[in-house]
Amino acid sequence: MRAIVKATAGPGIEIREVPVPTCGAGELLIKVLRAGVCGTDLHIHSWDRWSQGRIRPPVTLGHEFVGEVIDRAPDVKQPEIGDRVAFESHIVDHTCIACRTGKGHVCENTRILGVDVNGGFAEYVTAPAVNAWHVPRNVSLEVGAVMEPRQRGPHRFCRTAFGM
Repeated sequence: MRAIVKATAGPGIEIREVPVPTCGAGELLIKVLRAGVCGTDLHIHSWDRWSQGRIRPPVTLGHEFVGEVIDRAPDVKQPEIGDRVAFESHIVDHTCIACRTGKGHVCENTRILGVDVNGGFAEYVTAPAVNAWHVPRNVSLEVGAVMEPRQRGPHRFCRTAFGM
């Protein structure tokens, strides 16, 4: 499959052929339908000071995306195959003191889709099911791609965006 990859340290990005990922425990396999370019992606492309201290190439970019669930790990019960989802881009560990006390937004082991782990500038991406937000059919794919939902309170499987 094709993906937009920060392949090496330095300015620029590449379109590369990479393997289609497979679901690990707790993950979904998503067919990406739309993606949005964020300022973070531009920082990574230009290889500015922040990027130099944070990015460890190679990594597929993109933390703003919407897609269709096409597979899920056996331990995942929701969302359903065929559902449209967008993702909270911050992956927390659920084990540190911050996570255990309901403060996952300051998890000391946070990883970010498209920054620390492969993101959605690809034909397919895997991501934790607990980070998935259901995108109703009355919400356009373009809006779903850039809504970048945020976790509030304890993680719940497949919360619904916009309270719908």
